[in-house]
Amino acid sequence: MKTLGVTALAGALMLCAAPMWAAIMIYPKFVDFGQTARVQEMTLVNPSPEETVTYRVRFKYARQNPDGTYMDVEQPGFTTAKDLVRFSPRSITLAPGKSQRVKLLRRIPADTPPGEYTGYIVFTQIPDEKPLQKASSSAAPGVRIELTAIPSFSIPVILTHGETKPDVPELSFLGLHTPEPGKPLARVRLARKGGADIPQSRTLRGDISVWADGRLAGVIKGKYLLAGNPYVDAAVPLDPAVAAPGTAVEILFTEPSEQDGADVSRLLAHAEGKL
Repeated sequence: MKTLGVTALAGALMLCAAPMWAAIMIYPKFVDFGQTARVQEMTLVNPSPEETVTYRVRFKYARQNPDGTYMDVEQPGFTTAKDLVRFSPRSITLAPGKSQRVKLLRRIPADTPPGEYTGYIVFTQIPDEKPLQKASSSAAPGVRIELTAIPSFSIPVILTHGETKPDVPELSFLGLHTPEPGKPLARVRLARKGGADIPQSRTLRGDISVWADGRLAGVIKGKYLLAGNPYVDAAVPLDPAVAAPGTAVEILFTEPSEQDGADVSRLLAHAEGKL
């Protein structure tokens, strides 16, 4: 019998989709050096009581598409965080219940132009000799296809050098979308005023919430528009009991913050519409 091997990549921040996979947790899920920090650390945790896992660590640049997906770019043609950040280690093996820190070091040459620079640090699991997950298909007599799922996840890394333009976010309500009965989505566009010159713009990051008659109908936390991009679209899941068709809604883009345990989120942009 002839066997064909096929590898699939699955992206997630916490992986526990199959019993053979150890759940992997990482903190933080967003690394921001700001203008002054030289060193940042990330912690990778293996909470599994049985499985030992090994991850390869690398850096990449990815372009954010308008629909919120990402496209890897090997040679972007301009400086990215990949060129300005060093990290170690390059490989991590975690025994059950153990953790490991990854250190990131900012190194900016003197001739680097002012701006914000972005990239991603990527963790890809190295599979054991025994496949993590298999699926068979009788596509043709005498042929068997084996699928090996390789978990991989990416964490955004941002650093700022010198002066950058202050970006002003704006929201637009694009309409109601219901791909499945009982699961409505509010289509929203997060954009920046003043253009998207690379690398002079800044990353916009915050929560997008939809309100109907003073009640929260849905929210996406931690949505961001990367520097260099004019806009990104989002689909906010709505509670159908709150957001019925024809309901007037208000959409907010806020910067989350707490003070003495109280929510003191700052409003960055808003829009209005009707579902």
